[in-house]
Amino acid sequence: MRIDYLIPKLYASTLVAVCFVCLVALRYAKKRVLLWLLLPTVIMLFLAVSTQFFLAELLLAGAVAWGILQLPRSVLQSRWLSWSIASMLVFQSLTAIGQFVLQRSLFGYWFLGEGNLLRFTGIATQTLAGREFILPSGTTAHPNVLAGVLVIGCGILWQKRADIPRPVFLSTLALSLVGLALTFSISAWSAALFCLIFFCIQHRLDTAQKQLLLAGIWSLVVIVPIAIGQLASINANPSLTRRAALNAVALNQFAASPILGVGLNSFTRELASTNSQPVLERFIQPAHHVPLLILAETGVVGALLLMGICIWILRKNFGTSALLLASCIVVPLITLDHYLYTLETGRLAVAVLLLMVLVMGSAKELELGSGLEKG
Repeated sequence: MRIDYLIPKLYASTLVAVCFVCLVALRYAKKRVLLWLLLPTVIMLFLAVSTQFFLAELLLAGAVAWGILQLPRSVLQSRWLSWSIASMLVFQSLTAIGQFVLQRSLFGYWFLGEGNLLRFTGIATQTLAGREFILPSGTTAHPNVLAGVLVIGCGILWQKRADIPRPVFLSTLALSLVGLALTFSISAWSAALFCLIFFCIQHRLDTAQKQLLLAGIWSLVVIVPIAIGQLASINANPSLTRRAALNAVALNQFAASPILGVGLNSFTRELASTNSQPVLERFIQPAHHVPLLILAETGVVGALLLMGICIWILRKNFGTSALLLASCIVVPLITLDHYLYTLETGRLAVAVLLLMVLVMGSAKELELGSGLEKG
C-alpha cells in the first residue's frame, strides 16, 4: 500500500545517530563488547522490512537516549550546546518564516530534506482573511513536527539562557515564537502555554503541589480523548471528527487484539483494510494519541513495557521540576498528535531534546538545593 507511514526510510540523521551510539559505547561503556553486540543487531534490523524496520528505529532512539545519559554532565552543560540549540532554533525559524512569506520551499529536498510545499498531497494549509496559506515545515515533514521541535528547543534554551548573551537569547526566543505561531499547531501552542504557566508559578509551589500538578497534567492523557469525542459529536470540525474517529479505531483494534495488539507500525495498514468510517476515507493516518496508538499496536504487553520505562525514568531522580517541565511539553504533543512516536524527527526529539530538558532541569534543581544548603 502506498501509505507513507508503512514505507521504511533511511535518514541522514539515522546514520549520525548510529555513529553517536557507537562512539559513546566505545568511550564510556564499561564493557566494550557491547559495541560488537549492538552494531550487528542494528545492521540486521535496518536490513529488515516493515515492522522490524520500525522496531530498529525505536531501538535506535532508545540507544541514543542511553548514549546521552552516559555523557559526563560537563558535556551537557557546555556553552557550545547552548549555542548549537540556539543556532538550530534560528535556522528552523528563519526557514519557516521564509517558506510562509514566499509560499514555497526555499532550497529543495537536498537542503537537509526540505519538503516540496507546492507538490505534496494533503499539505497543511490555513485560511486567513479569505486566503489559503501553505503552512511552513522548516526541514521537517510537517508544520506540527516543526512546532514540536521549536517548543522543546525553547525549553532547553530557557534552562540554559545564562550561557549566551541576553540579546541573543531574547532574539532567538522571539524568532522561535514567530516560527511557532506560523505553524498553527494547536498541540505545540498548548505545550508552549503549559510551559509559560509552569515558568510563572514554579517558584510558588512546594514539592507536594508540584507532584499534584504533575498528576493533573498526566490525567489529560485520559481526559483529552474523551473531550475530543464529546466535542466531535456537536461540532463537525474535521480536526475533531478525524481525531475522534482515529481514537475509536485504536480502541477497537485493541479490543480485537488486547494482548499483543495489531503489530508495530500496523495501525494504518489495518485501518486501510478495515475502515468503515466515511470521515477517514481519505485520511489514513496513525491515531493522533500516542498512548492509544501504542495500546492498539502492542496491546497489554506494550503498555506494561511503557509503564516499566516510565517507572525507570522516575527512578532516575531527575527532580520534580524537571519532570513537570518535560510533562508540560510532552503531554499536549502525545495527546493531540503522533509524530513523537511514528516519525524519525519526533523520536529523536524525544531521545535528544526532551531528555536534555530532564537532565538540564535536574541539574538546576541540584544547584538550587546546594545553594540553599550553603545558605
